Amino acid sequence: MQRLTLSSRRRGFSLVEVLVTMAVSAVALLGLAGMELQGMRLQNVANFRGTAALLASGLADRIRANPTGASGLSAYLFTNDYQGTEPNDPPCTDDCTAEQVAQRDLHDWWNDDLKRQLPGAWFRIDKADGAYKLSVVWREQDLEASASTSTAESFTCPAVLLSSAASDVQVANLRCYTVSIWP
Repeated sequence: MQRLTLSSRRRGFSLVEVLVTMAVSAVALLGLAGMELQGMRLQNVANFRGTAALLASGLADRIRANPTGASGLSAYLFTNDYQGTEPNDPPCTDDCTAEQVAQRDLHDWWNDDLKRQLPGAWFRIDKADGAYKLSVVWREQDLEASASTSTAESFTCPAVLLSSAASDVQVANLRCYTVSIWP
């Protein structure tokens, strides 16, 4: 008769070992899922930043293409707020003045580009030292996910961009992109 020793009886895994392995694997998979979710959020943020830069570049090209309107003191100056004040659409069709071309550029850029590609976007154009300063502001819902970046002030948005002139209400979850344009 064969005698079983202690070492010959221990060939498999115990139930406790299997449960511990499953728990460690579950924690690792949850960590991977969290990293994937954060990666998707950051990809969305990068997409909006890139879109804002491309849109600002497009308006800069329009300003440079109209040097007569761009050299005027107020042709491209515009201020709107988060309530979406729309640029005027000039009544001209073919024979537009430089000022009307500037108005048409802002109107078309606002309606065809900015409103459609950035959520809750608005912009402001000021002029200082011979250059236009274009600030594009948009809302990002992903900012709510991070407690350290949930206020607009953490993105150094100029205070004038963050409140409505009419109600002086702060708007949360904002990103800003500002660029100087020399005509």
